[in-house]
Amino acid sequence: MIFNTFAYYFCYLIPSAILFRLLPANLRAWSCVLFGFAFFIHFSWEIQGGWWGPACLGLLVWEGLFRNLYQPGSRWCVLGIWISVLVLGVFKYWNLLTDTALGGSASNPLHWQDAFLPLGISFFTFEFIHYAYDRYQGKTAKGTAAEYFAFIFFFPTMVAGPIKRFQDFLPCIQNPSKDWVLDWNRGITRILCGLVKKFMFADFLTSLTDHLNREDISIAPRWVLLLWLFSYGWKIYFDFSAYSDIAIG
Repeated sequence: MIFNTFAYYFCYLIPSAILFRLLPANLRAWSCVLFGFAFFIHFSWEIQGGWWGPACLGLLVWEGLFRNLYQPGSRWCVLGIWISVLVLGVFKYWNLLTDTALGGSASNPLHWQDAFLPLGISFFTFEFIHYAYDRYQGKTAKGTAAEYFAFIFFFPTMVAGPIKRFQDFLPCIQNPSKDWVLDWNRGITRILCGLVKKFMFADFLTSLTDHLNREDISIAPRWVLLLWLFSYGWKIYFDFSAYSDIAIG
């Protein structure tokens, strides 16, 4: 988990929060972009172990440039939505769809043998879609290049969500809170709550469910399966809640 690492706190979260406060208003958005770039390259390389993960940074840069074409009612917005859906489909569902259509991976000439998921692809593609749709509907301002790049490269929500809306994010960049003490108190409290949820609840429930396999499930009494499903549901809830608290605390 990225949010349990010293690198996340001491290379990204704390330095970026301090720098954002210290920089003049016209550079704050670019500081978010800088740390987001570094975060994506660092953890893509660490998780995927090769150049292809960091190279997917180009998808976010492309979106940041392409969105200049978006205007209320414009067909470019519709095209942007379809491109985002296509990118998500290729990376996440290509093998599933082609294997199903062509009779399995062994007989599928289109099977992507070394398929991988770019870091945070489910989150950033849906944010692309939200922005394109909201621009089409005239529900959000265009924003400057720095503000939009800060939106899509905002690393605390890049890999764990929640999925943001640009019209909600923009005021936070343009008019951030000036109450340092209150913000730090709230942030640290939320991060600590997330760590408690992760280590005391989610990891404990994981120990009750992760060892199960198909054979265990097939021979277990039905009431045990209900208990397992209950535990697994709570594990998912605490994991998601913990990630959100730790990431955006």
